[in-house]
Amino acid sequence: MAPVSLFLEWPSRPGQNPEDWAPKNTAEATANIDKWYDAGVPLFSRESLQEIQDRLQGPLKAGDMIKVKGMDGEVYQYKVKVGEKRSSYCMDIDPETGDGSETEQLVHYVMGLPIPKYTPIQHLKDNLTHGSLESAYCSLSIANRMHCLDQHENSLDRLEDSLELFNSSKRAWEQSDSWKQIQTTLSTVRLPTKIRKIVGMACGPFAIQSAYPGVPRSAVQHAFLLTLKKYLMENDMACDEIPCYAQDPAYTEADHRVLGTYDIEVVDDPRGFLELDHDSVLFCCAPNIAVKQVVTDIARPAILIWCKVEDADPDPEYRYTDPDSSRVRKMINEGYDEFPFPDDDNFTCMRIYVIRRGLGTEEVLNNGEDSGVIT
Repeated sequence: MAPVSLFLEWPSRPGQNPEDWAPKNTAEATANIDKWYDAGVPLFSRESLQEIQDRLQGPLKAGDMIKVKGMDGEVYQYKVKVGEKRSSYCMDIDPETGDGSETEQLVHYVMGLPIPKYTPIQHLKDNLTHGSLESAYCSLSIANRMHCLDQHENSLDRLEDSLELFNSSKRAWEQSDSWKQIQTTLSTVRLPTKIRKIVGMACGPFAIQSAYPGVPRSAVQHAFLLTLKKYLMENDMACDEIPCYAQDPAYTEADHRVLGTYDIEVVDDPRGFLELDHDSVLFCCAPNIAVKQVVTDIARPAILIWCKVEDADPDPEYRYTDPDSSRVRKMINEGYDEFPFPDDDNFTCMRIYVIRRGLGTEEVLNNGEDSGVIT
């Protein structure tokens, strides 16, 4: 998923001052987070995501409040800032490499629509050392998107080029050895249910723009969604026709158009997460949001195709945006079988995880799909 500029303000609580409800110190906050986490309190509940989805679907204006329940069970509120303008100094970024330079420039922004922000358990505790204790228990919060006023890029100017990029990437992927290997692997899989939907999460924008080249890697990942859908349907592993959803707030209008041509429906955050259930497939590759930890709290998809789940958390110095956790490992070790995913430059170190046939629908629901609580 490509980076999206976000503005996050400290939350408030109705009728209270921060000193009335913030934990006294980092030690107290850490102890509470560990206690609640070990007890199975979700970082991200399906109920909270649905409430956010419902709120974001309604009319919103600057000054409105969006309420979100914290890990402590208390309600926090976040102010909608749509239309407000801000300026900040930002590092110059090379559009081709993504590398930053030593120079900075003043960038002017206008606030866009709110978006959920997901903080994994590791970052929640890391933030205590340099953040505000007011947000100590806010694993799920609300940020505002920031749109650069200095950019006047029209992604539709090169729509035909973007479509050709996608088509050529799709043709190459269909003929690739990697896809042939994946088909061989899928032929050995026995599912407890037929697949009814596919969700691609944070696959990244790929469309060509005048100042930015296209991203073939992201195009291939979206092409994978289509070939996977076709394979599942042709091999009686899915219903007659299944929808394919893609969620990434970084998509441009051209990405929307190209994906729509292939009946991939682009959905806003958090709907992609809410579409996940026991007869769905989730695909994501090196996202910059905590997909694994969100999914672990809210659903048990039939197939998970994502980065390999490691046996231990990474060193804090090398933590990334979609870290594993004890809950993620428990879900995978107790409920899924692991299958290989070929080495391919268009993906990272991936694996295919298939839910075990002995794990029935009722057990899946009890393991968190309804409540988000790990049992």
